[in-house]
Amino acid sequence: NGEGALAVFRYGPFGPYLGHRHFARLERSCERLGLPTPNRFALLDDLLAVGRPKEDHRVRLTICDDGDGKPMRWMEVSEIAPARPRPKCMVVEGQATALHGAKTTSYAFSRHALRLAKAAGADDAIVVAGSRLVEGATSSVWLVKDGRARRCVGAGALEGITAGRLLELAPALGIDAERVSGLSMEDMHAADEVWLTSSI
Repeated sequence: NGEGALAVFRYGPFGPYLGHRHFARLERSCERLGLPTPNRFALLDDLLAVGRPKEDHRVRLTICDDGDGKPMRWMEVSEIAPARPRPKCMVVEGQATALHGAKTTSYAFSRHALRLAKAAGADDAIVVAGSRLVEGATSSVWLVKDGRARRCVGAGALEGITAGRLLELAPALGIDAERVSGLSMEDMHAADEVWLTSSI
C-alpha cells in the first residue's frame, strides 16, 4: 500500500552500528504509522543470516503490512560507495521529509531533491522552506561558525541518529555543539563550514 517504516544503518564486523537506536526509532515509526511493531530478535536473526561482512555495508530494513494487517519485512544489504570529501550541494525548496517524526518509505520529495541536485552537477541537496533551513535530502545539516557547531532542527525534520551521537561525543572532543531551530540561509552563507551527517 506504499506505506512503510524504514531504517538505514551501517553493518560490519562488529554488528550494526548504533543498531539499538535504529531499531528503537524503527519501532517508534511503526507505532506512529499504525504498523505492526517488529520483533528486534527477529531483525537480528535476519542480520545474522546475512553473515558478518569484513567491511561496513549499508543495510536498508523496511517494515510494512500486506494490506490485511499482517507484517512484512525485507532487508537489502549493499556496499557503501566512497564519499566525496567535499561534496557539492544544491539548495532545493521543499518541506521536511519525516511524517510526525517517523522515518518512512514515503520519501518521494527526497528522491526528487536528489535528482534535481544530480542534474545540476551537485552531489546532494539541502532542503529549505523560504529562507529557513530544514534538513538535507537524506541527512542532517550542521553549521559551524567560530568553532561552534549548530545542528539544524527544521520544523518536522527527522531526528538523525548520527547527529544525536555527535552531540554526545562533541564535549569530549572539545567541540561546542547544540541543536538549534530557526537557522536560515543567511546563517548558512555566513558559516565557516557546513556538515551533512547520516548513518552512511
